[in-house]
Amino acid sequence: MMLLSVAALVIPALTALLHTPAAGHERALSIAVSVLLLLLFIGSLPASIKKTAAETATAPEDGQAAHGAGNGWPLWLRSRCSR
Repeated sequence: MMLLSVAALVIPALTALLHTPAAGHERALSIAVSVLLLLLFIGSLPASIKKTAAETATAPEDGQAAHGAGNGWPLWLRSRCSR
């Protein structure tokens, strides 16, 4: 997805920089690529949400993360906030 995003940004820029015949269609090309990227992002959301829900369902019961990070706050910040 990141590679596609970079390519989507580079292609219109290269058409303008190299003065190719497609440079006249730069705005339309940019709009088409942005719509495509938005559709791909919207299409990837359900899979991302399902993956997050599955990870949450398999989390340890005591509330601790699998890697032992506790509540995710740095220790120095937790000690200052508990005063």
